[in-house]
Amino acid sequence: MRKFVNLRLPVAVAISLCLGIICVYCRVLQNSATGWIIFSLFALSLLIYLLVGISRKNLIKRLSFILVFLTFFSFGAYNFGNQIDDFEKASLSTVFCHVDGKVTEGWETSSGVCVAIKDVTLSGKVKGNLKYGIYTYVNGCKLGDVDVGDVISFDATLSDRPLFYEDVLSTKYLSDQIKYTTFVDYENVEIKENSPNLFEKFNLFIRQSLRQGLDDDAFSLSYALLTGHDEFVDLDILTRFRSAGIAHVFAVSGLHIGFLATVLAFVFRKLRLNRWVSLVLTTTVLFLYSGVCGFSSSSIRAAIMCTVLLFANNTGFKYDGLSSVGVAAVIVLILRPVELFAVGFQLSFGVVIGLLLLTNPISKLFRFLPEKVARSLGAVISAQLVGIPICLSSFGQFSVVAVLFNLVFIPVVGVIYVVTFACCILGGLFSISTVTLFIPSYVYRAVIWFINVFDYSWVMVGGVALGVSALFYFSAVVVSCGLINLKKSVAIALSCVLFAFTALSITGNTIERAKQTNFYVTGSNSFCASVVTVDGEVTVIVNYASRYCSVSRLNRILAKTSGEIDNLVVANGYGMADVHLIVTKLNGVADVKNVYYYSKDKAPEENAIRKSFKDITIGNFSDLQPLPVKNFDCKFRQGGYAVQVKVGDTDIISFSKFQDNPKYKGIDEKFDYVVAIDYLESIFDLYSKGESISYMVSEQGIDAQTQGNLVYRLKTAS
Repeated sequence: MRKFVNLRLPVAVAISLCLGIICVYCRVLQNSATGWIIFSLFALSLLIYLLVGISRKNLIKRLSFILVFLTFFSFGAYNFGNQIDDFEKASLSTVFCHVDGKVTEGWETSSGVCVAIKDVTLSGKVKGNLKYGIYTYVNGCKLGDVDVGDVISFDATLSDRPLFYEDVLSTKYLSDQIKYTTFVDYENVEIKENSPNLFEKFNLFIRQSLRQGLDDDAFSLSYALLTGHDEFVDLDILTRFRSAGIAHVFAVSGLHIGFLATVLAFVFRKLRLNRWVSLVLTTTVLFLYSGVCGFSSSSIRAAIMCTVLLFANNTGFKYDGLSSVGVAAVIVLILRPVELFAVGFQLSFGVVIGLLLLTNPISKLFRFLPEKVARSLGAVISAQLVGIPICLSSFGQFSVVAVLFNLVFIPVVGVIYVVTFACCILGGLFSISTVTLFIPSYVYRAVIWFINVFDYSWVMVGGVALGVSALFYFSAVVVSCGLINLKKSVAIALSCVLFAFTALSITGNTIERAKQTNFYVTGSNSFCASVVTVDGEVTVIVNYASRYCSVSRLNRILAKTSGEIDNLVVANGYGMADVHLIVTKLNGVADVKNVYYYSKDKAPEENAIRKSFKDITIGNFSDLQPLPVKNFDCKFRQGGYAVQVKVGDTDIISFSKFQDNPKYKGIDEKFDYVVAIDYLESIFDLYSKGESISYMVSEQGIDAQTQGNLVYRLKTAS
């Protein structure tokens, strides 16, 4: 009898492991009912597998497989549950202490650097060694002043990272074994010694070689391409790469590992090495390279799959892509079960599975084209079909021109990657990086020019709510790719039905979310804002923005909405950038329609905005003067240092930064939500009758900097 599902054993084992992890995740979300439903369906599928087509010959085999599946299910549940419990038990709340530890990772910020510190020892009120590391924001320095491999010492207040951040599991913190955050000035940091490990030394070697031979922008792109570390890439450039749908070239994956393995195979073949020696050397180099890239999920997956392929070629066994993906997933999830919820893991494994399952069927649709062109189109489209829902779920948007740009860009990236790698190694070894990287420097300048010459934001699609429609979508993909043995007519009909359900579900979810009234709070040391969405109207209230502010966190909120800013309200505040700069910054990530700011006389600034943005309506207002916001009441208070909002029966007030402690005269009301930056106790005591929220780190109430973009559901007047 023909199998109903063409499922490989390693893939079935990986699915069992994933289901065990998901069941515990449901428990963490306090949604045990869903967990029990998943377990019941898993048990039912095992029972069906045991009973359908059973005989004396296959009974032992099937029971053995069921035991294997149950073992991996249980191990996944236990391993992930244990990781979550350890993370929760490591809480220190907020504590001031002396810290000694080693820097294992670092990147530059607007005010200094952020470094990951491991092997931490505390002294003071809390003493002992920490199991988890610390993300430390060091103000007033650059990377190099404090760098990877440095053993440093300082006094600071440690704060816990919550298990959930922006309503999402803190996967990076869990995966990287980081639990705490702190802030310290560079002048208070003592560097005791520098002792990087092998992986860190090679990473630093690559970074130093590239820095010596390239300018800042070219260095940041080349370093991201070679190592997957994109923290040096300018945010605007990175956003453009994402908008073009080609930012995945900065995640070391099969693309990079494949290029490296091809080069190694060529070199070893020229050296006439024994094929098994070549296999051992190639595998060693690939996993060392994965270590240099921080053992990311994508690099580990690619290294394992490449090793399986090389082994199959050497032994004469037929290579099976799905089996190697299953093996890679099992290894990654055993080592780091939380990776299942990381977007990097989902994209890396999801896209590869899509390539394996969908490339052939889609290529056949283009049989009228040359074979290589049809194959390339099939590969790119299949990757996008799987990647789009993951991008929508994680980032809230996707690029509609990704297929076109990937067709053009990927072949070019292969050449750039190999040449840059070779030139970087040679330049670093002989201290001639300026010579070896001379030609690549112009190539990167051309890439930067190309990525900057167009505005890709208009090709981004966002504001789409997936929900349960993702299940319909992926079910349709599985049915249409032939993984389930159905008659062709039945498979086509079922796929059409599932895709129709997907479209209907997405439409319903998107309309429903657009009708929701949400109140978002986002804060950092450079940008603080509140966002109110009512019936699809998006109002952004900026309460603080420095001259060098980053609006990336606000952009993540806007990706969940229409992607437009119907009303931009700019409060008065100490240390604020001018209104023209704020409008310029925000208009770079979303279409701003109306701008309202507090002023008695700022005509020059207003004229500058009118000249720069002819389609934007702008006006200045004074205290208590109603702003022309359509769906709720909004006005300035306290000389523009506060913005008052009334949505239905909910009263909200948000404060900007004061230069001096104000007298707080003129406001007698109590508010359901009070958001502030400075003088928190005074403000909260005076005005709060409900939730007290700070934009930045605070020991009182909830703060939006350490907990991400906070979101509150509001009820509108009936």
